[in-house]
Amino acid sequence: LAQGGAAARMSQVVEQLGGVKRVADLTGRDPSTVRRWANGKIHAPKPDAQRVLGRADAALRMREKGLQIDPETGRPQAPLSVQMRADVRVRGASKSLSADTPNKFIGGWGGVDLPDDVAVAIVEALGAGDTTGVKEILEEYLSTNYAACSSYDPRNDIGFFLDRIHSVSFEQN
Repeated sequence: LAQGGAAARMSQVVEQLGGVKRVADLTGRDPSTVRRWANGKIHAPKPDAQRVLGRADAALRMREKGLQIDPETGRPQAPLSVQMRADVRVRGASKSLSADTPNKFIGGWGGVDLPDDVAVAIVEALGAGDTTGVKEILEEYLSTNYAACSSYDPRNDIGFFLDRIHSVSFEQN
């Protein structure tokens, strides 16, 4: 959001969160500051406010893709699942996968369901522009809930790793 510097986008985010007064309450800022964000006079809100605005921007972008995400909390308003194609690597004990697999289809029919806390963490990371964080969140969750690995420990190279993501989509039921 800040990198784009687009006042129109910021204005949409402010509207999505409920208007200037609501955003001022959420970010602990004066309404005049929020208005300056929305009209582009302040290009980069401070990090604490950017977190709130980034989450709302990520939720807005997800809404544009047909997903219902609460812009204030980052919580999905219906169960969220993920499907992807990726080159995967499995290290350590796994009950369901035993080898590295290029171009693996993950999520089969209907996707892998994501609990709310994982979905919120993904929205937070997307809002912060942290695509590496999104990958790590997915690796950790998929390690024990998809690949049935004994654990996820990236420092010791144990778990289910997404070496290259070819495509990813989120769906809501």
